[in-house]
Amino acid sequence: MMTITHDMTFEHLIAPLDRKTFFNEYFEKKPFVIKRENSQFFASLLQLKDIEAALLADDILSKVNMRMVKLGDPIPAQDYIQIEKVRNVEIRNKLLLDEVSRLFNEEKATFVLEQTKSLWPTVSHMLSSINEAFCCSSNTNIYISPPGACGFAIHYDSHDVFVMQIAGAKHWKIYNNPFYLPLGIHNSLPFKTEDLELLYDLEVEAGDTIYLPRGFVHEASTSHDLSAHITAGIYNTTLAKVLSDYVISLAGREGILRESVLALVSQYEGSEADLLAKIGDVLTSSLDMSVLRKSIQQAVRKDAKSPVREIFKTEALIQ
Repeated sequence: MMTITHDMTFEHLIAPLDRKTFFNEYFEKKPFVIKRENSQFFASLLQLKDIEAALLADDILSKVNMRMVKLGDPIPAQDYIQIEKVRNVEIRNKLLLDEVSRLFNEEKATFVLEQTKSLWPTVSHMLSSINEAFCCSSNTNIYISPPGACGFAIHYDSHDVFVMQIAGAKHWKIYNNPFYLPLGIHNSLPFKTEDLELLYDLEVEAGDTIYLPRGFVHEASTSHDLSAHITAGIYNTTLAKVLSDYVISLAGREGILRESVLALVSQYEGSEADLLAKIGDVLTSSLDMSVLRKSIQQAVRKDAKSPVREIFKTEALIQ
């Protein structure tokens, strides 16, 4: 059993794997589930009592986005948040705790806190460690589901995900990827579950970790226990993004990239091969490894700047 430290890092998150094994065997290749049989493994990172304190704060709605969902469908915010309109601008004034409790306990709705990295220093520290490991940006969402609930329909994400189960348990099914490393524009592409290979079908308990490369299909539901987990979304810089930025930058000094396609096709009518060759020369003449390395350095610099007991009836879990 690994010793818990106050400052959880990327290395703690993937233990007992080491960094080299993770990047060689799993990163953008396949999921893993780490079963620890240690319900207190994430206790120094975040506990339900910490979330309770945040929900009771008067300014919580100014710090994070909050929503409730059921079977993949969002519940209207006005059902559980006091909203005021000022000059056609909606201001979220107050969380209606009684309604949150009713939706959670009676309607079996999942409660979601989004973009929570600034709420707790321990979570922020862990994300900094993740950002250093991946040369990326990241953020965390928190999901709390009642017993017998399914918050989201079967789906896949267009970013890598680490799931940290901090309380209770959740049953996960993880399938293979119908699309190789999808981008955000691919989220609406349909897939057939019956065509997918089932990779994992198991109960994830407090202290366990899941890694999901983007594109791997998954679904999760609770049975007899409440579930609370943190999801860290990893937003890696893709080659498509680097090349897109590179072309835009290059257009500042290469006039052909600023011309309309209509004018170019008309100008080179009958000599399309010459046009394609010219475009290729322009795009590759300044392209070298420094373009890729610069994106990694920029990601590192960017990061450098860079109540549950009452609501969810979780006395036993908050002890």
